[in-house]
Amino acid sequence: ARLAVLKGDADPEGASMEFRQESRHDHQALMQRLTDSLTRGEDLQAADCVRKLKFVDKLLEELERFEDSLFES
Repeated sequence: ARLAVLKGDADPEGASMEFRQESRHDHQALMQRLTDSLTRGEDLQAADCVRKLKFVDKLLEELERFEDSLFES
């Protein structure tokens, strides 16, 4: 949904950079939570972090395609 909003933004390049920064921050936080969960032996929480990391990775891939489309037009 957020990517769809970026397309209509007055400054899609700036908005996408901000969104990328937020997503990278989320990724780093999830990596830390994953590390902590694994250290404590909390397998269910670790698995949840892995699912969320996969989602953020996919989101970053889609964002990259969106940014590429900005430069093509």
